[in-house]
Amino acid sequence: MANIEFGDLIQLNHLLKVKNTRYHLAYKDGTTACIEPPGACCLTPAMTRDAFSCIRDFYGERRMCVHFSQDGLTFTLE
Repeated sequence: MANIEFGDLIQLNHLLKVKNTRYHLAYKDGTTACIEPPGACCLTPAMTRDAFSCIRDFYGERRMCVHFSQDGLTFTLE
């Protein structure tokens, strides 16, 4: 597993806001980040798809692979 830099989460949160996904990322530990979805009243499959794609693309540019947990609430990098 690769380390997740806190600065990357700041940049990703900005990108998620610009894309209006209403998702937010939080730092769990050195190798895991938490994915905080919006409330159920405004959560849509498109928002989820856009948020996960944004995260994958961000790390893909760094040649890193994102692994989302089965429940979609955390991710790690390789």
